[in-house]
Amino acid sequence: MGILHYQGIVQVHHGKCPGMQIDDIIAEFTNDPDSGRLIRDLTAYKTNTAVELKQRDQIFQAAVEKALKDQSSERQKRLKNYDGKPQKIQIASYGFNRSPDVVAEALLKSEW
Repeated sequence: MGILHYQGIVQVHHGKCPGMQIDDIIAEFTNDPDSGRLIRDLTAYKTNTAVELKQRDQIFQAAVEKALKDQSSERQKRLKNYDGKPQKIQIASYGFNRSPDVVAEALLKSEW
């Protein structure tokens, strides 16, 4: 299932984008007034790379440590260009609906 199918664009554009790169699809649909959501989603997909949450936290912690080592004047220079709003990111995760009976049995076996 392709991105257009996910967007609900099935019949009219069927087969229009096979093999196309994201930038080409964005260019193809930029002038289409009904493609705002598609353009927004493709742009977000293109600019966001998937990383594990643990890895993201490690990268952020390293950046904080580096910022702490910088002189205050250097941080202040960077902060002049900061609009005060953290960038919103999408975090996807999976969880499990565990069976309470399995958990209860495991706890009882371990003499919890």
